[in-house]
Amino acid sequence: MKWRLTPPQPAQLTREGFSGHNVYRWFVDSPIYGLPNIIDISYYEEIYGYQQPQQPVEDDPSVLQAENNGETCGITVTFKPGTVYPDMTLAGTPLPNGPSTIPSPGNGLPSFGLGFSVNGWVNKGGIGRIGSDTDGKVNPANPKGSWTIDQETSAWMGNGGQTLEQKATFSDIPLGVPHKAEGNTFSWYDHPGLTNTPANYNRFENHIVKVYRGKTVCEVKFHFIQHGNTIHWGAGLLLEKK
Repeated sequence: MKWRLTPPQPAQLTREGFSGHNVYRWFVDSPIYGLPNIIDISYYEEIYGYQQPQQPVEDDPSVLQAENNGETCGITVTFKPGTVYPDMTLAGTPLPNGPSTIPSPGNGLPSFGLGFSVNGWVNKGGIGRIGSDTDGKVNPANPKGSWTIDQETSAWMGNGGQTLEQKATFSDIPLGVPHKAEGNTFSWYDHPGLTNTPANYNRFENHIVKVYRGKTVCEVKFHFIQHGNTIHWGAGLLLEKK
């Protein structure tokens, strides 16, 4: 099974999803476990003549960074197994990067997933908001800061032929996540996972992590794919079907 990228029909392009990016859609070469909401990309290529963009790969990079990192702003994401989030622990337990198991913040049970640490900087003004313009909160450590940090997530999760959960794009960085946003630097940690992973469990997930002020944005886009207890990740986004 290969995931592909393709644009929708031009008339269907919107400014929805991922806060201003074109709508994203999931596509595969053939139906995934017979699910009716996953369609064959070749139909769109044949009918509408689209040329398939390059397929993102899961090459498990240790670090990803924004293409425009510089003096004004910058952001990096660390996945390297064996490293941990440096700015906080979970009740004394280190927060590991890469495929790993940590206690679930909700119930304390072991949760297997992909850990990653985000860190970055801005030139001046500091981080005044954590989360999107609509769903975020004022940063208690710097309520007058002029920059915003956000993490946008969308995901499909299933077991065999059954959809367990499908998440449309949402702002995924509440104040309760491990984070530090003081002065002109910031960091946070996430570990999307599950406490009970069935053998036929599948997860396809997109993330955009960003720091922005007005139209100035530094961001990293990445995705991961999980089959059972195997997780691989890479730069770029999978595209979802609305």
